Amino acid sequence: MSASQADLWSGPVGQSWVRNALAYDTILEPLGRAALDRLDLGPPQRVLDIGCGTGTTTLEIGRRVRPDGSAVGVDVSRPMVECAQARLVDEADAENVEFLTLDVESEPLPGLFDAAFSRMGVMFFDRPEVAFSPVRAALRPGGRLAFVCFAAPAANPFITVPPGAALARLGGAPVPPPGAPGPFSFADPDRVRSVLETAGFQSVEVNPGPDEVTLGPADRLEQLARQALEQNPQAMMAMAANPDARDSAVAAAAAALGEHVTDGEVRLGAGTWVVEARAPGA
Repeated sequence: MSASQADLWSGPVGQSWVRNALAYDTILEPLGRAALDRLDLGPPQRVLDIGCGTGTTTLEIGRRVRPDGSAVGVDVSRPMVECAQARLVDEADAENVEFLTLDVESEPLPGLFDAAFSRMGVMFFDRPEVAFSPVRAALRPGGRLAFVCFAAPAANPFITVPPGAALARLGGAPVPPPGAPGPFSFADPDRVRSVLETAGFQSVEVNPGPDEVTLGPADRLEQLARQALEQNPQAMMAMAANPDARDSAVAAAAAALGEHVTDGEVRLGAGTWVVEARAPGA
């Protein structure tokens, strides 16, 4: 990743993901599971988790490939990897799990893998063809890749509604331009296929994944709004640049979330793609 992306995820944005790790993992778990289940993991496979964040998905992979398999989680965010590494102290039977601060675009991956996975961790590459080439090279012949990414902004009010309301007060665009590093960089299935095929993958499939998330109970709107804004790099940067308007931005986001309450829970659309591919070979 570029220095700006690395700094972003090792700065306040990465720190906010550590602070809100439990909430974010709860929201994103069904999305990640949809891709992880496609790999049909088990022992003795060795699996790479790209953009592992605070480690929840890597630990789950470690459980699935135990006792003879292993899981390696990599992420460019120092605070998130440090959080993941600290979790190993309290996790039972996690001796087959390892976490590394590593930039897939510019640093070598540690050895060969049977499979690679990512939950929303591949959308922020500056040069995705460059990033996916070493991933493909690190897979054994016929090794499998599965990841989940976000579809178009219109299918994702989960991402666009809170920062959209906040940035109306703060100024700025709620999402990066199409194709730029960010949550919607892989919104176009044709681009996903092109990127992976250029990187040397075969048998690329892009299918609709889960399309809704639950943010939490409706009686915690302000807390949910803060978490949603801290999950969004554009909103985080805008709030840092305009701290006097932060409370007003949070209130606007909370009011917007209040329009999406069903049975006492805040639920919004979260359109996704589940992507599968294979490395050449057996």
